[in-house]
Amino acid sequence: MKRLILIIMIITLLSLTGCVIDLKGSGIEITDNNSREVKTGDLRIFSKEFDIKGQNNLKVDLNTSAGEINLSKTNDKLFKGDIKTNIVEIKPRIDLRDDNLNIGYYNTKKITFGIGKPSNFINKWDLKLTNKLPLSIDIEANATKSIYDLTDLMVEEFTTDFNASDVDIYFNEKNKVDLDNLEIETNAGNVEVNGLSNARAKDIDVDVNAGNASIDFDGDINYDVEMDISVNVGSISLELPNNAGIFIRKDSQLLSLDIHGKDLEKISSNEFKTTNYDDKKHKIDITIEGNASSINIK
Repeated sequence: MKRLILIIMIITLLSLTGCVIDLKGSGIEITDNNSREVKTGDLRIFSKEFDIKGQNNLKVDLNTSAGEINLSKTNDKLFKGDIKTNIVEIKPRIDLRDDNLNIGYYNTKKITFGIGKPSNFINKWDLKLTNKLPLSIDIEANATKSIYDLTDLMVEEFTTDFNASDVDIYFNEKNKVDLDNLEIETNAGNVEVNGLSNARAKDIDVDVNAGNASIDFDGDINYDVEMDISVNVGSISLELPNNAGIFIRKDSQLLSLDIHGKDLEKISSNEFKTTNYDDKKHKIDITIEGNASSINIK
């Protein structure tokens, strides 16, 4: 509830000032409940790994804050994780129960994470997931700078809730399975998705509040796509494949739609489609809603 109220306050403030948050170059501030900067000490390293033992899939729940996250693949384990931190008050938690992997902290109730002046803390998370099993990945990350390289993984579900974070997501090769559920939410942050045509995602939800998102298909598709975009006091850059027919419905007059290099014709007051839409084998249908935001289509 507190986070929701904070997001509403940010959106209200930015709507009045006409600004969008940009986290590039920002630091992360960590304080206790009395607004005092938390203590740092010696560098500690937490390492854990699990073998594949009868699992048919893996459900991953990642909930972390105030750190640098790098997630990628491992060929020989179910999971490998190395966490380096010098923050005295926190202890990372990595638990596996059957096919459920939970990654987060044990004790963060006394700590507040936010954007502020650069701090001298170290909190780096290097996480590797198996490329041998289908994965359902759910991420909540607050005040982080992260790279999620999903290349060569079997990603069936990927849902995110990023808050005040700077995030890069990569699909550099074809996903080994269909991605049934792709949901990307960012609040007061930046997200870049690269190689989306490799994700094999047919249903895509993007939700941006007081932030920026860059979505790049980066190649052709061989399936139809339904995309729902919600953006409030933010901006989205959307680079679409050339081999698909594009249909766009804009459900708000408070959105600025800027189209480059696509032969889109206006077919009603709020609908657009490429002139060759009906002739294309594969199609992308996009619904956009929101307020005080800009959409750049390429």
